[in-house]
Amino acid sequence: MDGGAQLIYGDDESLVRRRAEEFIGDGCEVEILNGRLLAAKDMQSLAAALEEAISALPLFGGKRSIWVRSISFLSKAMGEEAMARFEKICNSLKKAKQFSVAVLLSACPVDGRLRAFKLLKSCCIAAIEVKGGLEAAEEVFESVSNRLGLKFNLQGRKLFMAKIGKNVRSVAPELEKLDIYIGERKEVHADDVSAVVCDSAGDDFFEPVEAFYQKNLPKFISALHRFFAAGGEPRSMLAALQSRNRILLQLKAIDDTDGGNPSPGNLSRELQRAKAQQLERLTFAGKRESIFSKNHWYLCRLLDCGELFSPAELLQIQTELLELFGDLIAHWQELSTDWLVRRFVELFRYIA
Repeated sequence: MDGGAQLIYGDDESLVRRRAEEFIGDGCEVEILNGRLLAAKDMQSLAAALEEAISALPLFGGKRSIWVRSISFLSKAMGEEAMARFEKICNSLKKAKQFSVAVLLSACPVDGRLRAFKLLKSCCIAAIEVKGGLEAAEEVFESVSNRLGLKFNLQGRKLFMAKIGKNVRSVAPELEKLDIYIGERKEVHADDVSAVVCDSAGDDFFEPVEAFYQKNLPKFISALHRFFAAGGEPRSMLAALQSRNRILLQLKAIDDTDGGNPSPGNLSRELQRAKAQQLERLTFAGKRESIFSKNHWYLCRLLDCGELFSPAELLQIQTELLELFGDLIAHWQELSTDWLVRRFVELFRYIA
């Protein structure tokens, strides 16, 4: 990257992040600053960190690169205090070219009407909007397929894209599943796609997952009906519930080390303490997923719903999710909307 600030933004976080990583390239040493702010006061910390990073001289000469990742404060209007601190960030960005420092900013989502967004763009030598949709899915498909060495026949490719649709973030994981499934053959046929790839073209499992972990049964039932009636893939729903449940279990483990629920203010300290005690080695459902791979902002979002559940409830739900996975395989010919809704609603038996 050349000196100066450049902005990459869009509505799909996975696409924005992928384009930013491609822009930086392999083997490039980059200092990463977290742009996902939880409160207005965090803007001051980011402004100070960016000022220091831009002004610091490299140890061995050469160019320096900084990535302000996952900027979250360009989607709604700021208060006066936050705006004043934001202007300090803009002033620092204007110095980047002078100091021969390359600064990459990635943001999602953004509101192009906001004064802050327009001000940030004016500080950058380039601003690139990353758009999603079918074209983006095709682009990711080509890139990941080539990296994995997968060769699709015409029917296999058409079926894969029909199952994925505009759900760009599903392309890479589904291709990696296919790569494992076919092994050394590397030639992908329609039968392979049918056997492995989830139908995620219309998947929107966030609403039912949020309703479940808010203990809102009526909302959960109505969201499930909408999801499955629209052709939603039950494996996607199951995976989303399992992922949330594992993270909540790990947060409960951290809770036990301190005798109380960690707050957003001290979560980072609690995570470091848990890491030192090797709690990241906890394994649930036979799959290792480290809580430390999740970003701080997302974990803070889960703290409130985590308080609604006891460790015993979460463990019982995790066991039931495993049994549900077996039922989906055993009763694959009976997967009607009513059957699926009834089976998923049975999870509420284990919630107090």
